Amino acid sequence: MQRTLFALMLASCLLSPSLAQRPSRLVENQLFLILRPGTSLGQVNELARTVGGTVLVFYPTLREPRGIVVKGAQQQGQAPLEAPPPAVNLTAQASSLDPCGGALALIEVDGKNLAQALQELRRNDLVLYGDPQSIGDDDGDEDYRPQMGAGGIIPPGKGGASVTVAVLDNGATSGKVDVFNLRPGGYDFTTGVNGDPDASEDPAPARLHGSAIASLIAGKNWGMAPQASILPVRVCDENNECLASNVVRGTCWAISQVSGNGSDPKALGNLVLNYSLGGEHPLESLRALLAYALRHGALVAASGGNEGRRGFGAPPHFPAYYAPEFGGFLAVAGLWPSPRQPGKWERWPFSTIGPHLEIAAPAVVPLLGQVYRGTSYATGYVSGALALWRDACPNLSPADIEARIARDAVRTLLVGTVYRQLVGQGMLHMPNPMDC
Repeated sequence: MQRTLFALMLASCLLSPSLAQRPSRLVENQLFLILRPGTSLGQVNELARTVGGTVLVFYPTLREPRGIVVKGAQQQGQAPLEAPPPAVNLTAQASSLDPCGGALALIEVDGKNLAQALQELRRNDLVLYGDPQSIGDDDGDEDYRPQMGAGGIIPPGKGGASVTVAVLDNGATSGKVDVFNLRPGGYDFTTGVNGDPDASEDPAPARLHGSAIASLIAGKNWGMAPQASILPVRVCDENNECLASNVVRGTCWAISQVSGNGSDPKALGNLVLNYSLGGEHPLESLRALLAYALRHGALVAASGGNEGRRGFGAPPHFPAYYAPEFGGFLAVAGLWPSPRQPGKWERWPFSTIGPHLEIAAPAVVPLLGQVYRGTSYATGYVSGALALWRDACPNLSPADIEARIARDAVRTLLVGTVYRQLVGQGMLHMPNPMDC
């Protein structure tokens, strides 16, 4: 016997005419590099000088959040070196290294095209990955109100006790929306160079986001996997802007917390990474981190984006756009109750269209009198489902779990156009019992 975990009813809900997802943007003249383990500050300074750049901040290892402010420390007028001195592990292939064991440098480049500077830097053996600094956005909003009363029943799941779900967001506080298990070790990467161990959501945020998503994942009343633990990793600031380098650092922090600072990569099999955020600029470094985590058993869910009004002309949405490359990485589309056929669902009009989408879940969610909307919240459901699958079936590979979720997806409840580029394989549906 099977059951659908979503039974959400909204009465005569009409969307506000505009849900504008802020476009991601590049930070002028800034880039960041992930460098080979053992790279020194002196080597990074010389490397930056080869492109006329200045190191702003240097993090000796991505396993630790504390960095060194460097700008202004370099002497002026020295001729750039042809190549910096070699670092340890120089002969190792980048794909064989744990990227979180490397260093990160934030570099300012003046007087040279950023793309050209990155191209030159990537040719250096010290550099594992490099990206322009960019600012993305979360994929949710709670300013929407239904025209008439709203009520909802989202039956909670069971299980998830062995799983940690890292919520990379604007913080998460248990009790703001629902009560959930907090795993020690959360961190705020948005506060200064060194950040802050307090990863709770801001006491007076512009809008609740991370706490609501954590509640949909593991809340005692509303959560898909109420026995799972939430690791809050704050990478988005009080304006819900998410700096690319913070997302990379936060991802490594989550990986390191679960894997014992890299000493036990097999423990990543008990990790789910939730990205209810994104932007239109590719992140080579984040892609590498996710490849490493997935290779060691982690699972990933990322929001597909809220640019549906742009139709098939919407820009790619990262990191979700990487999902088809990896088993166990799900890009999530949004659904809402059909305003035309009661009891049915259809694609939420703002849900981004694209080939990256693999599964769909409710994107319009009433919680405690507030109605949240966005593919952010659909992603919370999928992360909860991943936690349930991993807890029930610890020996399944990430690809096997993704295949089962795709197999069990429901299309019979959907109306309207249901192409794969609109709703992925269909609506998330959990079998009972799960077959491992």
